Amino acid sequence: SSSIPAHTGIITGSYPRETGVMGQRQFDQAERRHTSYIGLGILRHRTELSKNVKTLCEYFPEIRSVDILQIANRGCSLYIPGTPHDEQVVKRTFQAVKATDFLSKYSKKSEIPRIIVMTLPDIDHQTHNSLLSDEKSKQLYLKTDQYVGEIFELYRQKGIFDKTLFVLASDHGMGEVKNHLTLDNIV
Repeated sequence: SSSIPAHTGIITGSYPRETGVMGQRQFDQAERRHTSYIGLGILRHRTELSKNVKTLCEYFPEIRSVDILQIANRGCSLYIPGTPHDEQVVKRTFQAVKATDFLSKYSKKSEIPRIIVMTLPDIDHQTHNSLLSDEKSKQLYLKTDQYVGEIFELYRQKGIFDKTLFVLASDHGMGEVKNHLTLDNIV
């Protein structure tokens, strides 16, 4: 599987044939158009994602939501792009949640996001070029565990840990990737 269709499926609950996002890069034969979601092309995801499917945030439009680096971010109250590194994603998450304290003082209601979607890509990037059992891979798993613990602690501090559902998903099962074959490299 490919990361972008997999992430889209995780956030929409729909298969690629329903979302219209079939690959990292795709060619629409009818329109004679090539789409790449790699790099800045990821911004096209908001318009290319089928209007027939909803993202997680679109299912709950009245709830504050923050999306940090996640691909299928349509409908989120706040989308925070950034560098694709776990440490930066976690840092941006903390900044977004802490900023809600400031906003709450003026709105007189809780502004804490009830939906936060984060993408932690480091282990994925690492294992595209090495084994899961590689020492660096193991260290990244431990670091990811630490980051998830920090997010849990932040929600404990806010007093909503017991009212929060946390979901941890992997975009392609964290299986070892032995060969990469992309259409643009073949063509």
